[in-house]
Amino acid sequence: NSEFVGASFCADDTVVNVTAPFGYQGYKWFDNNFTRILGTQQTISLSPLPVPGTTYAVEVIPYNGYGCLDTLYARLEDNLSVTSNAGTDILSCNRDPVPIGANSKPGLSYSWSPPAGLSNPGIANPLASPDRTTAYVLTTNHDGGGCVEKDTVVVIASIIDNALELIGSAMYCSDSGDSAILKVKPTESIQWFKDGDLVNGATRTDYRVTQSGEYSALLFNRDGCSLTTEKQAITIDDPRQGITYPIKYAVVDLPLDLEVRQFGDSVFWNPGT
Repeated sequence: NSEFVGASFCADDTVVNVTAPFGYQGYKWFDNNFTRILGTQQTISLSPLPVPGTTYAVEVIPYNGYGCLDTLYARLEDNLSVTSNAGTDILSCNRDPVPIGANSKPGLSYSWSPPAGLSNPGIANPLASPDRTTAYVLTTNHDGGGCVEKDTVVVIASIIDNALELIGSAMYCSDSGDSAILKVKPTESIQWFKDGDLVNGATRTDYRVTQSGEYSALLFNRDGCSLTTEKQAITIDDPRQGITYPIKYAVVDLPLDLEVRQFGDSVFWNPGT
């Protein structure tokens, strides 16, 4: 009986699907008197339901060189019980997929509700990544339609807002009066980093940048989830000391090239005459 998936069925099934053992080249099903061939596939479907205790025979045909012809017997009983296992409640951080449910069992059908946030709502153990905390209900039943059982698991969705706001300018001169302030949303714990290194004491929602570098923040919430912001490059340039160029003499109405030191992004000449 244990070799035949479906030999144990539910009393409220509408159809019974009995599957013979795997690994044979061919199958031929008979009633218990060997007077009628019921099918030639590995699985046969019986409807209406057979009387409990009915025995069916299947002739199994091996592949060449792998044994002899044999006949196996399946006794069908309406003694199947189904347990629906949705798993234990679980935390999903920042929409990271987490497993729910349990391993599937042959002869059973699975359906999850709601399907939103699931990798596949029609299997026993999908991955869940919901946008908000969701109670998922697993409906498990025999593939004949009977023994319907339900179980529920709660996936706690904990999502950190890791938006990084820049107040001021990302590039400015140190004597210009400009500044750069980086700001994140309030959360349980914050740690700022510069060029990948921890900035001691920088644990507030806003951070005033005083040195050039690449900045980011590692955010933690009370659920134990963490997330890093995007990196923001800040360039603070110090002015170079001004100089006076040597006097140049020009002939009236003839061009004379003027050149300045090669730094900065733009040049402004004064006067423009």
